[in-house]
Amino acid sequence: MTKSMLMMSWRFALWPGFVLLCVLLVPTATYQPESPTDLGWLRSECGDGALVHHAGGRLYVTELSDGISNFLANGNQPEWSPDSSRLAWIDGTSVKGRMRAGDSSIHTIARGVEPNGGVHWSGNQAVMVILKRGGRKEWTRVSLSGEEEECPELTRLGLGGYECDVRLAEDGVWSYVAKRTWRTSDGKSGTLAGTCSVSISPDGRSATSLHNPHKECTITALRPGGIDRTTWWKYQGGFDNHRWSSNDSRYIVAVDEHTRTMAVMTVDGSRCARMGTLGKAKHGMYGDFTVGPRRSTSWIEREPAVQAPDSTSSGFSSNDRSEVLFLWDTLRGSNTVSMPDGSPRLCRLFRKGRVVPTRHFGLDVSEGWLEVEPDISSSLARDFRRSNEFSIELGLATKKPLSDTKQMILSFGAEESEPDFVLARHKESFLFTLRTSNRLEPSWIELGRIGEVGPHHLVISYISGSLFATIDGTLSVEVKDVRGDLSPWNGGALQVGSERENFRGAIEKLALYSRSLKRKEALARSKLWWASSSGRPEVARWSVKATLMTKTPIPPSDAYPDALVVFSYRINTEGMGLAAGREVSVVHWGTINGELKREMGDRSQGEDYSLVLERFEEHPELEALRIAWGDVDMTAPVFYGVEEGVEEGVGEGVGEGGDD
Repeated sequence: MTKSMLMMSWRFALWPGFVLLCVLLVPTATYQPESPTDLGWLRSECGDGALVHHAGGRLYVTELSDGISNFLANGNQPEWSPDSSRLAWIDGTSVKGRMRAGDSSIHTIARGVEPNGGVHWSGNQAVMVILKRGGRKEWTRVSLSGEEEECPELTRLGLGGYECDVRLAEDGVWSYVAKRTWRTSDGKSGTLAGTCSVSISPDGRSATSLHNPHKECTITALRPGGIDRTTWWKYQGGFDNHRWSSNDSRYIVAVDEHTRTMAVMTVDGSRCARMGTLGKAKHGMYGDFTVGPRRSTSWIEREPAVQAPDSTSSGFSSNDRSEVLFLWDTLRGSNTVSMPDGSPRLCRLFRKGRVVPTRHFGLDVSEGWLEVEPDISSSLARDFRRSNEFSIELGLATKKPLSDTKQMILSFGAEESEPDFVLARHKESFLFTLRTSNRLEPSWIELGRIGEVGPHHLVISYISGSLFATIDGTLSVEVKDVRGDLSPWNGGALQVGSERENFRGAIEKLALYSRSLKRKEALARSKLWWASSSGRPEVARWSVKATLMTKTPIPPSDAYPDALVVFSYRINTEGMGLAAGREVSVVHWGTINGELKREMGDRSQGEDYSLVLERFEEHPELEALRIAWGDVDMTAPVFYGVEEGVEEGVGEGVGEGGDD
């Protein structure tokens, strides 16, 4: 080799390193510009269109024509009809809907819906939902006029789960995806390449799946005519919670993690436009984009069938809902009340600390507490001062107390002064105290005794000269010498639990009334609550020794404040219906309310651990959360790792499970 050839060889050998050095020296923004608000480009491609997205339990609509976002209603998981005229969404366990423009009436399409299945349009006059009928669930086509038709071939594919999506192709074949698995009604199935965030194309022939760190998205062909490709996000940060447009396969709507706004991007990742300036949320935003103007002005194209009046599991009628100032009825409830001016009030409980959902869709506050929005707390104080009477209704699930101190269950008032009222638990008793114009230095009133562990229903009713309480449908106390109006009440904060004195248990219902309930009403409320809360069978639980085989990285807590991670273990104990040595997948909490569970991250592969396990299928409250499956075996049995102080023994009998 000549000297000149050696020099050339040397230069070519250094060239890749030189290029890499140049890339590293160039500012990141050159390669990751902020995603643009480029509505002009989007209009030039599709003309008219609209975005809908949910954030924090509220829906917002943005018309492409002007880019202005407006609050629409309370709810989540919205989807446009194929003709762009109508919108449907989940509200508690109901499906609601309305026209995109013109008529602003909100219609109830279906009730008793499984929220984890979502709502999916089947044509322009019906939706596909999972209905709960007794002890079974099934996919059902529900028309806007109320007719229901079961869809057994879709039911055989699956019954919902994290980011469930379904589509019907023109040839009559259903495509179904949930979590990372997909199936079609012509017998095909598989696992998607990504680790989170999935969606099906409008024609039902392709599915998307997102990879960490949210820059790469795989599109997989499920059926002939589908797409196989990789899409890249080229802007700052990443994108998440993406959904294919409901009626145009050119577009995917996603959350821009850098700006925390919605973005409509092309399927090939070449361009995007940010939309939706209202309704930002730290997490939990999802949307749908529809192309074209609305093509209908009528909700139902033919004479509608008569629908029964709307109701809730709590038994509120249209006559008494105006007296309910606040209603939180589990995570599955609509949790919306109508104010005197007709406006909807979304009743939310904001989690502080390690608050997690329970099997019955309550919130376990054993390691945290809950707060109500300040403006609602102030409004409640004004309403109570105006009425000078009130009632409190609570559905609770109690754990065994760890000490003899009072546990704060519910409090109302400003921090700098005496609270307006406090409900507490001391050993096996409920205690209550309140301030009135005649009672500025309140003392505790014992409401009644309870067992250490179990579900309880409680009503407290007050009007000057009468305070009574019912526990589990029985009058437990009546006091006649508590008098005075509520003029001293200054509001402050309405809070469930306490930062300093944790209530060991969970809340499943909180209702505040602007009047005192009568005894018969209180007892009727208890009967309704117990009827809606029935069916709490013992859950099989196993204590085992296991070796950690495979760890899944915990998602970052800033992007995923609530995330589950799946680890693979080799069971070293006989039982559970499994032989020793069998590998199982165990779902753990990785992040809770923005806090990283370091004890999970610190676990080491090859080390032995003591686990308390329950079948994951016994925990429907977890299916809608972010679940990082990683590289674990998707065919292995899946269990939930019960952790002390988080889920153990909340409002149910807990038994040792045997082999089955």
